[in-house]
Amino acid sequence: MCRETRLKPLLLIQIWGSPHDIPKSHNFESTLPIYQHDQPPGGDDQRSYEPPGGLGFSDDARAQLHTLYADLTDGQPRGRQVITCRPQQTGLRGVKELPLGGLSRPDSLYLLAAILDQKSIDVERAGYEREAMTDLLNKLDDHPLSIELVAPHLKTTPPAQIVAEFDEMLPQFSDADAHEGRNSSLLTSLAFSQRRLGAAAQRVWPYLGWFDGGVFEMFLLDFAEMEAAAWAAAWAAARTELVETALIRVEELPGFNTLYLRFHPTLTGAARLDANRDADDTMAARFVDVYRQVNKMAHDALFGKDPAWGMALMAREEANLRRAAALAFQQKQRSAGGDIANTLGEYLQRAGRLRERDGLTAWAKAQLTTAGELADGGLDAAACAAILQHVWTRFTQGEAAAAIADIQALLTQLQADGLRDGGDPTLQLAMGHLHLGRIYDHAGRSDLAIAPLQQAIKLFEDLTGLQNLSGLARGNLAAALGDLANAYMTLGQMAKALQTAERALAINRDMGREREIVVGLTRIAQILTAQNRYQAAAGRYDEALAARQVGDGELEGSILQQMGSLHDKQRQHDQAVGRYRQALTRFQQIGDQGNEMRTCDLLASAEMQRGQLDAAAAWYERAHELAVQLGDQRQLAAIAQNRGILSQTRAQNSSDPARRAAYLRQAAVSIEESLAIWLEMDNQPNAAASYGQLGKIYRLLGEFDKAEENLLQAMQIEESLNLPDVYITYHFLFELARDRGDAAAAAAWQAKRDAKIAELEARNRADSQTSEVSKTSEVLVQNILALAQAAYNARVANAPLLPEVGEALAHLMEQPEPLGQVGLFLAAVAANEPVAAVPAGLPPQLADILHALQNTL
Repeated sequence: MCRETRLKPLLLIQIWGSPHDIPKSHNFESTLPIYQHDQPPGGDDQRSYEPPGGLGFSDDARAQLHTLYADLTDGQPRGRQVITCRPQQTGLRGVKELPLGGLSRPDSLYLLAAILDQKSIDVERAGYEREAMTDLLNKLDDHPLSIELVAPHLKTTPPAQIVAEFDEMLPQFSDADAHEGRNSSLLTSLAFSQRRLGAAAQRVWPYLGWFDGGVFEMFLLDFAEMEAAAWAAAWAAARTELVETALIRVEELPGFNTLYLRFHPTLTGAARLDANRDADDTMAARFVDVYRQVNKMAHDALFGKDPAWGMALMAREEANLRRAAALAFQQKQRSAGGDIANTLGEYLQRAGRLRERDGLTAWAKAQLTTAGELADGGLDAAACAAILQHVWTRFTQGEAAAAIADIQALLTQLQADGLRDGGDPTLQLAMGHLHLGRIYDHAGRSDLAIAPLQQAIKLFEDLTGLQNLSGLARGNLAAALGDLANAYMTLGQMAKALQTAERALAINRDMGREREIVVGLTRIAQILTAQNRYQAAAGRYDEALAARQVGDGELEGSILQQMGSLHDKQRQHDQAVGRYRQALTRFQQIGDQGNEMRTCDLLASAEMQRGQLDAAAAWYERAHELAVQLGDQRQLAAIAQNRGILSQTRAQNSSDPARRAAYLRQAAVSIEESLAIWLEMDNQPNAAASYGQLGKIYRLLGEFDKAEENLLQAMQIEESLNLPDVYITYHFLFELARDRGDAAAAAAWQAKRDAKIAELEARNRADSQTSEVSKTSEVLVQNILALAQAAYNARVANAPLLPEVGEALAHLMEQPEPLGQVGLFLAAVAANEPVAAVPAGLPPQLADILHALQNTL
């Protein structure tokens, strides 16, 4: 391990006693050597990786650390901090140091004995006495990794000989300039093990230095160009020897048909000591080529039928893909570098490592949009993709205006100059409009999102006819439709939202994009919840919980959050609090402050509904802090609205008229603040809710004219958008008329309220019946799938069907069309007869089963 790698610290900071008793941790793991090869992704320039003073973490990370330390220790300490790092001097005053050396002697003896027992090494021989073993442990500094490397060689080499060889080799690994010398024995141990390897293992040794931490065996053999037939015996022998000497560990992983080779922590650094390695352009190009294929496998899985497998692949190969991206950019392979960086960014996003995602996108953009590159002829597809990825991370960091300006500048340049190679920029323009609309929607300006999203949809539809772009265009068409559905939902246009969301889901189902199917189901459930169609929404959420199998922490958190909202709508506030707390924990674990902010707000409202007003106030305060930090105007409006409702609740609980009036005036101020933001954003549904709350407040204050003015304004918006919550406004108007003593008007509003409630209840009953029919349909699909499998097995084995299967198939053939035709189709399959065309008019799931069976035959 070279000196510059040794000086990279790991800082793992755990804090106790944070607000709301929620433990928080900050892990500066991106400074680890595994992420530090060459010019590693994660920052804009070299200075961000190697700041002055030899500490291997960035200026930004170091500043955060000092700020956090001061916050925790100045004045009244609010917590404790545990820091583990490699340099002995942390630069933090008052830290109690606890130096960590090698193992204690009893522990190192225990480890040595365990390895000797595992390797069946006889120590009841001359030269293997306890004193000799003690001398060896002294030479190894009781370092567990050194013991692991050296112990297997005791089978053929006595400890005194090993000590003598170490004395000869140690000076080679001494570094007078190093801040510490702890690793000299470890490096010597590694070199000692390496030079005893056989010819086959020595041949593969240089290839190992190209990989970080480990590699799937298939990719190593591809890179080393070891053909299976020619190298099978030699590689098997080399692998066995590397395992026996603890240089690698072999792992069999579920779902993979190739072994994973996990390297000893020091192996990669030592195998890279060849000074000519990085200058070998041919090998570097080969490495990039191998990992282009790995990247494609991961990308197709993440966006296809097996995203969990894609996440597992990325988790093992992340460091190697980072290295491949860096090498690709060094070799001017812009497309390869950009593609790999994009997939890494998607993986980091789903894994919840958002800070690392932000750093990687900034790094990729810097590689692809340098002044020199742009001067060569403008933008290419890779540069456009990198700009859009970086734009989104800027937005998530609270820089909405800058992000929008960047996209508009990109669109302007593409429309004026096109692509540098003269290619058609339609795809890049479509992606630009998609990102612009998405940012407008997430920034609370859904009214401004409609036009760019509709433009993106039109462009993607035009591209779906091109064979080379059809799949990419359809996937992004579905994404644009999903974003448009979100915008319609925010604007209260629920019929359009549902229709658009169903179209997006249909495309994703047809393409087999499992994660996006879950996203689509969750979106539809949100729309149904907003329409008070709770039974239908619950069914979609149940189906969407397959996200747990997708391996996507952010998506799982979002589903839990939205299920909490469904419980809230149904007045199941205890269940809502439970779901919100689960979601909050998940978002905090992955560092997603935007969703943490929204969940704090939702949790506060649920606590308020449970009567826990102080807890609600504390959660609103936390949500407000995050909203200010992120510059989220929509969330600031929501929090102001909810704080107004909290003040109303306090007023209604107060028996003191003066205090009651003060609470109500405070509530009015908060709601007015919220209304102003909603009107500025042209968010009509939420503006209607604010008008309704103001009407209620002024009624309680006895200012009936103001109350009526605001309530009628709310009703006008809600009726024009057919919002289901209009019944609440009818109820407020009923209460106002009653307080005024107008019995006729009160009866009229009461009738309207009850009619709307009856309408909503009837629709929910219909949804419940539809849900039961859907469950019956699912059973039918499973039964037909089982019959199809039985028919296929009978045909392949040229054997008759089992009696109970034949009876079920005969019963199916007696059913009305098209089920009877399905029975005839399966009977022909089982009888080894020619198979007719798949019957027309079948539900998609049944048609898919028969088409798959037909293709197999």
